[in-house]
Amino acid sequence: MLIFYVTLTSLSCPGFSPSAEPVSNFTLLFTGYGPQGPTQYGVLFITLLLYIGTIVSNVAILLVIYFDSSLHKPMYIFLFNLAINGVLGSTAVCPKIMANLLKDNNYISVEGCLTQVLSINIYASCAYAIFAGMAYDRYVCICKPLQYHSIMTPSRVKVLLALIYILPVSLLSVQVYLTSRLPLCRHTINKLFCDNLAIVNLSCVKDVIGNLYGELGRNKLLYFFLTLVLYMAIITLNVTLIITIVVEKSLHEPMYIFLSSLCANGLYGTVGFYPKFLMDLLSDNAVISYAMCVTQTYIIYTSAMCEIAILTVMAYDRYVAICRPLQYHSILTPKSILRLLLLAWFYPLSMAAVTLILTIRLPICGSYIGKLFCDNPSILKQACYSAHANRLWSIIVIVGQILQAILIFASYAQIVHICMGSSKGRTKFTQTCLPHILAIFISTLAVLFDVLYSWDGSAELPLHVRNALGLQFLILPPFCNPLVYGLQLPRIRKTFFQKLRCSRTKVACKRPP
Repeated sequence: MLIFYVTLTSLSCPGFSPSAEPVSNFTLLFTGYGPQGPTQYGVLFITLLLYIGTIVSNVAILLVIYFDSSLHKPMYIFLFNLAINGVLGSTAVCPKIMANLLKDNNYISVEGCLTQVLSINIYASCAYAIFAGMAYDRYVCICKPLQYHSIMTPSRVKVLLALIYILPVSLLSVQVYLTSRLPLCRHTINKLFCDNLAIVNLSCVKDVIGNLYGELGRNKLLYFFLTLVLYMAIITLNVTLIITIVVEKSLHEPMYIFLSSLCANGLYGTVGFYPKFLMDLLSDNAVISYAMCVTQTYIIYTSAMCEIAILTVMAYDRYVAICRPLQYHSILTPKSILRLLLLAWFYPLSMAAVTLILTIRLPICGSYIGKLFCDNPSILKQACYSAHANRLWSIIVIVGQILQAILIFASYAQIVHICMGSSKGRTKFTQTCLPHILAIFISTLAVLFDVLYSWDGSAELPLHVRNALGLQFLILPPFCNPLVYGLQLPRIRKTFFQKLRCSRTKVACKRPP
């Protein structure tokens, strides 16, 4: 269990006038406890029994599994960790609750409250993660019994356990750090214990406001309907293409595997924008918490960067297929495909994480987002001061994206040089490479629209023009990519229409040639 300790400092922001002054004392008051009396002592007795029962039962499981070597198997190892997690989770809450039941004044320091928030959230997240690991273990044991010992090796179990703990701890540590940056103007928590939402509700800067929704006026319902139809179309198109590739074994090739990853990324990016946008169109005030604003920024930015990375990998796949056809299967092996996919996802996720870590360290003095969604420049504009580290890292990120663009264009330049020499090559180029070039053109165009939106001069443009520019990279790639590939790639087109025809006639289907 990682012990996380966060200190909270009061932020003094020039130009920002909260409704209340930041609290001077660094203690919070629980108001969920009633007055002292028989009821309180009854609750204390029940809580004590539950806590002792939890500790005794879990420790008993730990001792039995630890000392019995015949239980040193994946299923019991996961159960062992579940028991540890239960002990730590109950210890984060029960002792403090019992201590407060014995006192008239139920105070807790801000640092202690943040530590309790982190501990409770890690307990809950790790419990779900361990259950997922146990479910995977049972799936392999029952559905693949002959391969169980080759899949659930000791090293594989260690990797699963590391993921179970590292992912929740790292993500929740960032969440609590974001919360600790907020100045507090209130100090009463109407619960028996601390949680993240309760602390956010105490902050002086509770919401970051994007005011552009209010200027849509009477057209909000129309925009809501059109956005809902567009979002449903994006989901339907991308999911259809993914299912087509997954179901049809003849499409289990590198090019189509990368294509399914591109569609999955399109779904991932739209989840960060459309649900929130639809809810805001139905509300009078478009507000978003600081933590949710940062989360939305991370999802949208990683989706855009992942799109470029996946397109780079797809360009490399086409380069090897056309320029080195005899070595294609020896170069793009299943392991190579997995490594390329991991690189295409890990690089953007890590670069965006560093970007936002540099951003969230800055204190916030503003609360106005002049866009329909959160992005990094908009958050930086709310900071009390600018930082050179953010500018330097932005240049590094941009250089990385430019290098990927150079690799893409260099690959296709070589492909065009080889394919234009014969009619067969031109046909192959048109069938397999033209959709990639169209997807790259669409993505580049969408990024240029966003860059134009971010320019300071864009404020002189009409509101509807600025909104249209800012939303293009959330509309064009996820909507057009499945259409372009579904219509242009013959094997996907034939497979889809054959499956559709067979589902209507309810007859057995042969695989397309």
